[in-house]
Amino acid sequence: MRFLSVAERELRAAARQKATYRTRWITAAIFFALLVWLVWVFNGFRNRRAAPEVFEVFSILTFVYCLITGTAWTADGISSERRDGTLGLLFLTNLNSAEIIAGKLCSSALASVYALFAIFPMLALPLLMGGITFDYFARTVLALLNGILFSLAAGFVASVVCVRQFTAIALAMGLAISVGGGLMIGAAVANSYRATRPLADWLAVFSPLYTLICADGTRVFGVNRYWHSLATVACMSLAWLGLTTLWLARTWRDRPKNVRAWHRIKFWKRWNQPASASRVALRRRLLEINPFFWLDGRRRISAPIFMALAVSIMVITAEVTGPFLGRAFAAGTFSLMIGLLVA
Repeated sequence: MRFLSVAERELRAAARQKATYRTRWITAAIFFALLVWLVWVFNGFRNRRAAPEVFEVFSILTFVYCLITGTAWTADGISSERRDGTLGLLFLTNLNSAEIIAGKLCSSALASVYALFAIFPMLALPLLMGGITFDYFARTVLALLNGILFSLAAGFVASVVCVRQFTAIALAMGLAISVGGGLMIGAAVANSYRATRPLADWLAVFSPLYTLICADGTRVFGVNRYWHSLATVACMSLAWLGLTTLWLARTWRDRPKNVRAWHRIKFWKRWNQPASASRVALRRRLLEINPFFWLDGRRRISAPIFMALAVSIMVITAEVTGPFLGRAFAAGTFSLMIGLLVA
């Protein structure tokens, strides 16, 4: 009953928030407008054969939405308690780490799952247009539910490891993007060589994006392993939640801060040393231009995680997502431009 009490408290608190209800209809309105735009781009009002293309692009955009919202809602669940100093108060009761994680999962997953359920009716509209079987639609829905479970688990992993809000969100999104898209890129590279071609399918089954792509029953690399990927990603997500529970039980106590390992490296000290004459002259020039430039020039690299995440998103958008959507739109010479714009 202790678990039910935590879950009930979190669900009641979420039910009283207006954002829980506003998120559903705002998400539904945005995705309905997006669906109408896709039907117009693919000329679906006149050509009924455009339903598979509309459904494919719309499901991929929904999958990206699942990765973003799942990590954003859960990445700061535990870290906020740690920053406020209330995490230790929870452990003073009879609760354990599993019950706390389960209660946070109920409250964090509520809004994101409700928003995903609001998208499913729009996802079924191309089914009524024809060209899509019900099995394809059902497998796509299962893949999207599996994707949001994966993103929620990634958010909890980052929330337990990190304390700062921005670092937790960046780590969660980086983990979701690297596993969701990075494994597909690795599988594509392995499939391009004859010696490693049999490993491509088994490497891709750990990616939730592979589950979504294989929902139509086609073969991506060798053999269609949709159900293997669905079970593998679900087990991996549950394993992440289990590791999060064990990690929280060991690290919930506040400990004195120590010097990080990379801060002991002499090269790193010299890199971030602001007392050199050139740095002083540069900051003096920046102060004359704009005080914000002077304030921002205290360190050469102020946010390395943000820079790495931004570079990764740009590379994936320019090299993977943009060209894929450009081929899906098939708008002639404007295909790549439209694909990059949507990406």
